[in-house]
Amino acid sequence: AFSGPRTPGELLVAAVWRELLGVERIAVTDNFLDLGGHSLLIMQAIAKLEARTGKRISPRTFIFQTLEQIARDYDTQRPEPPKPSKAAPPPPPTSRLQRWLSALIPKP
Repeated sequence: AFSGPRTPGELLVAAVWRELLGVERIAVTDNFLDLGGHSLLIMQAIAKLEARTGKRISPRTFIFQTLEQIARDYDTQRPEPPKPSKAAPPPPPTSRLQRWLSALIPKP
C-alpha cells in the first residue's frame, strides 16, 4: 500500500525530490537513488533543503535512507547558526611619505 508524505519534514523533502527528479508520486519508503537521483542531484537537494530550512545533512544520508528517514533527520536537527561575516581588514598604516604628500595637497 502506498504511503505518501505526512509530516512537514516529509512534505518538504518530497517537494524537493519532485522538483529535481520530475517524479509526481513519492512514497515515504522511496530512496532518492532508486527514483533516478545521482550524486549531482543529491548536492542540489541538500542545497535546496538547506536554503529552505537552514539545516544541512551529509550526502551519505541519501544513499541508503528513505524519504521518511531523511525527513526525520531534518525534523530533529537544529538549524546551523549563521556564520559571522568577515569584516574588511583595517587599512594599512600610512607611511611618512604618504603623510607628507597628503599635507601638500590643499584641503577644500
